[in-house]
Amino acid sequence: SGSSASVPLSVGSNTITVVVTAQDGTTTQTYTVTVTRTVASTNANLSSLTLDQGTLTPVFASGTFSYTASAPNSVTSVNVMPTVEDSTATVTVNGTATASGSPTPVALNVGGNFIAVIVTAQDGTTTQIYTITVTRAASSNADLSGLTLDHGTLTPAFATGTFTYTASVPNSATSMNVTPTVADSTATVTVNGTVAASGSPSSVSLNVGSNTIAVVVTAQDGTTTQIYTITVTRAQSSNANLSNLTLSQGTLTPAFATGTFTYTASVPNSATTVNVTPTLADTTAAVTVNGAAVTSGSPTSVALNVGSNTITVVVIAQDGTTTQTYTVAVTRAKSSNADLSNLI
Repeated sequence: SGSSASVPLSVGSNTITVVVTAQDGTTTQTYTVTVTRTVASTNANLSSLTLDQGTLTPVFASGTFSYTASAPNSVTSVNVMPTVEDSTATVTVNGTATASGSPTPVALNVGGNFIAVIVTAQDGTTTQIYTITVTRAASSNADLSGLTLDHGTLTPAFATGTFTYTASVPNSATSMNVTPTVADSTATVTVNGTVAASGSPSSVSLNVGSNTIAVVVTAQDGTTTQIYTITVTRAQSSNANLSNLTLSQGTLTPAFATGTFTYTASVPNSATTVNVTPTLADTTAAVTVNGAAVTSGSPTSVALNVGSNTITVVVIAQDGTTTQTYTVAVTRAKSSNADLSNLI
């Protein structure tokens, strides 16, 4: 009395008989309990399935098991909320146990993301799988977050939404490094058609005058592009120096030096001409000898009178304004011929 006894139950009706026998050994009393053991539920359906981002296609129905949805690129995760039709069932979302009617976050990659919602009925064997393919759009961000030059200064100052710039560099800058940085790391960038790494410098050769540099950013979606252009003006050369100056007769005094501009030389009376050869320090410059245009490194004949002869070599730099004048005073000796050619 007062202790429990285990009674096995079959599915359906089970009669349990409790018989009490009095002390006299003959008087009895029977108590009966009918226990009905119900069959476990096999309902593995959902009554609802919702997302906090995007819309299920088709509209949810308990008997429809495959769905799609779309999300913008900015959505990095989605909350999936399944509700079971039978409260005795259990549910998982991508393998994670979930409370019916509660949201479960699922991370989204760019492109298709497969989400499996599995409902297991009370009987432990009956299951139903609902699938959702959520497509997260590729990024359409084709902006730069930075654009720098190692020579010159961008005008105006860089701003993501400003796409046209200018810069000026000296003639000595034969090339420059352009460093573009994409706003979205999934974008790609080219500099004048050459693939560049975001945040790394790309070398661009510069001609004298105007140079257009095109920085093209292509978003992850492969179609959205943005073009940033820089017009870089490289100044013309102001080098109006000679690298050499020679005479076919006589010796320059002092010896030639680029920064020395006045010379003298002496030749005998027999030298009626002298070849002057000026060589430019910068091949973009022009040179004249006594006002006549000549070719750098080529000799130019100059007639000599007896006595002093001034030879003027003028170098005009590429910029057309910077000039440098070298002068050579060549003294042709007087004749020492005291002979007669005839006597009659």
